[in-house]
Amino acid sequence: MTNGVVLWVGPSEVDGKVIVLLATCLVSPSDNTKTGPMVQLLIMLVDEPPHEAVKSGNDKSVCGDCPARGGPTWKNWCYVLVWQSVLKIWKAFKRGAYPKGDVSDLLASRWSIRGGAYANHSSVPFEENEKIFSALSDAGKKWTLYEHDWRNCDQRLAKWAMASCETIEDVREAISMGWRPYWACLPEDIRAAKEEALLECPFRLDDPTTPQCADCGLCNGKKEEDYRPGIFVPVHGASHKIKNYNKMRESLRVI
Repeated sequence: MTNGVVLWVGPSEVDGKVIVLLATCLVSPSDNTKTGPMVQLLIMLVDEPPHEAVKSGNDKSVCGDCPARGGPTWKNWCYVLVWQSVLKIWKAFKRGAYPKGDVSDLLASRWSIRGGAYANHSSVPFEENEKIFSALSDAGKKWTLYEHDWRNCDQRLAKWAMASCETIEDVREAISMGWRPYWACLPEDIRAAKEEALLECPFRLDDPTTPQCADCGLCNGKKEEDYRPGIFVPVHGASHKIKNYNKMRESLRVI
């Protein structure tokens, strides 16, 4: 079994540029401490390296109007370090290292699935997402999926994805639109999160008995008649990204 496959290539739902949906870590899983061993789903432009797309602004093709993007300034507080593993995967794709595959490759892997390891799945046609996540659901496979462009995307995606939020106002709006929210928040936000009945992410870095994302499966959207609460988690990631996030939140207070 190959460690990565091309799941889909076609025009972006955002602007029509050609993008690719890849699955990696099918055999050799990721070693992320928080998520645990998971297959990674990534979306990238076919003809521009991801780190260059961030600089040029062409990452909009796969990220839409995600507020975490914004070029090489503090406004870019996306947790993904595109010049590292994402760039490596893009280069492997361009070398032809990944054969054509489909959802059966995801089902055959022993690992849970991490959707949106890079970019928003709303940039891929809903029908392609439905093929993947309905098959995962039918097979009882665990996955995580977060959508940062939840206001503008095909709203049917709420069945599979969480709405990534930045403020308590975002949380309330997402709920009103039928999404389960996921809020990476600051320490001073925790009381508001609990008042909104959000559940704190159960993972604790200092407690090996708590579940990783690969085992948890809470962040998988909102099914019909699904009354599970949204999730909040203290903001995390690379230190400079957390610093950028704090600056973004401070800018909202100034406004």
